[in-house]
Amino acid sequence: KIHCSKTFAEAMKEREVLASYGGGCHQKIGVSYLHRDYGRVFFLRGKTDQGEELRVMNLEGKKLAKKWLSSKERMFPVPPGVSKWYGRVGLDVGPCSEDRCLWVARAEAFPESWEGKKFPLVWTSGLKSWRGLASRGLWVNGCAESMGEHEDSRVETMLGRPPNWLKLTHEGGYDEGSMEVMATYRLQEAPEPPDIRGKTHFYWMSGSSFTRARELYPEIIDQAVHACGPGNTFRLLQKMLPSDRLELFLNYEDWCRVTTEGEK
Repeated sequence: KIHCSKTFAEAMKEREVLASYGGGCHQKIGVSYLHRDYGRVFFLRGKTDQGEELRVMNLEGKKLAKKWLSSKERMFPVPPGVSKWYGRVGLDVGPCSEDRCLWVARAEAFPESWEGKKFPLVWTSGLKSWRGLASRGLWVNGCAESMGEHEDSRVETMLGRPPNWLKLTHEGGYDEGSMEVMATYRLQEAPEPPDIRGKTHFYWMSGSSFTRARELYPEIIDQAVHACGPGNTFRLLQKMLPSDRLELFLNYEDWCRVTTEGEK
């Protein structure tokens, strides 16, 4: 008899969520619970019979001490587009073997000179990078949903073999993971970096942005509280910050929602 009590319990929770919307296979609703070492991830997508759009992706049961709660005026980046610490300069990387599976850290990391090539798999770090590549006419097979490169892609059956990943990222990017890394661009310091004076609560999309901000505003950064998503950024920040000033969230939207107690 095959039985996993944890999987069964999560499946029952999924059924409870579906039942709360009327249940039944006719519903245009999908729900999943995933256990990870950093918490339980909850996904809810779809549309109810009443036309309500459902789009939830968060870490369940995230409760913070009072010092973590804030308002948008003291949070950075709000909106996320203001976090521009670097520009990007492409590198001359030459050709790539077309039997490699590509794991793309961000859309800009995919060289224009490779756009006509066919690779077994193109995987991105998240949906933003997926959309960026799709806008260039590139076919993307899937993404890690911003859960980090250690998130198992489970593509062996589709591919017919284990993927031989090549991670495309920037020069000096995180290279302590399990994938071979290729730098396809380098970071160039922005001539006019963001002004973070008056900010106390930060969310970081990359370790390089945190490092640059700390160089420019050491007192602000060293007194603030910081957050990021799962993956390499969290591993890097763990080395540079005390645990009582670092929190993990599933994504930027999750951080905004929890930090402002639903203001977003």
